[in-house]
Amino acid sequence: MNILNSILREATDLIFVPLAQWPTTALIICSAISGVLMALVFKYTSNQTGMKRVLDRSRSHILGIKLFKDDLSGMFRSLFSVCGLMLLRIWYSLVPILVLTIPLVLLMSQLFLRYEHRPLWKNEQAILQLDFVENSWDLSENIQLTSEDCVAIETTGLRDDESKAVFWRLKATEVGASSLSCRIQTDDGDLLIEKSVVVADERAALQQTSTRRPSAQLLDKTLYVGEDHFAAESPVKSMVIHYPKRSVSILGFRIPWWLTFFLVSIFAALIAQPILKVRF
Repeated sequence: MNILNSILREATDLIFVPLAQWPTTALIICSAISGVLMALVFKYTSNQTGMKRVLDRSRSHILGIKLFKDDLSGMFRSLFSVCGLMLLRIWYSLVPILVLTIPLVLLMSQLFLRYEHRPLWKNEQAILQLDFVENSWDLSENIQLTSEDCVAIETTGLRDDESKAVFWRLKATEVGASSLSCRIQTDDGDLLIEKSVVVADERAALQQTSTRRPSAQLLDKTLYVGEDHFAAESPVKSMVIHYPKRSVSILGFRIPWWLTFFLVSIFAALIAQPILKVRF
């Protein structure tokens, strides 16, 4: 999974690096391309003949409702037929939805890496959270955190027995990318784990901001793709920096990036529909 995530990060940068100074534009272009590609996948993986038949029958029943609105029983029969045809339409859409699920999850993970959070700005503070596996919690008593030039560690580690986590407060001191190193004393010797940290100028271009180094669980390492996941036998299951949230500004409105993605991709798919001759 680490190799796949690394390849996908590099591939996604081919789109985002040239437009890094215009993050909203980059998101809109990526969303529009995704919408057109999803329409193509839908065309070649769905039953387009059956979809056409369903659409034609739906139109005829809707027309019947309008023409025979004085016939209450006939109107309800047409209405129930329309509902049944809607379910059939969903059935015909199941295959393309299943085909699109994995690529869409991988793409959304890459967008999450760039748009969900932003880097720290100089003099900003953030919390570092180190989550232990429950049966390894005793190791948290022998732990040492060090940092490189970009951030300073302002507090000693605060242990929370209930959540099995250790917390530190960090402060951004210099613009740049570096790492935090955590040394844990184990029975087999010292274990060194690292977490990337990013400090940027307030006008800096869009860049990857990995908030979480994930565990070896499939869902965790699928959603958090910015860094290599911990090994399954590691006493630490995740390492998190609570970066500030990022939002996308469109026409003066602050909109979540995922909502922007879905709205633009749907709009692009609808525009491409008559050109690609696809039926949804």
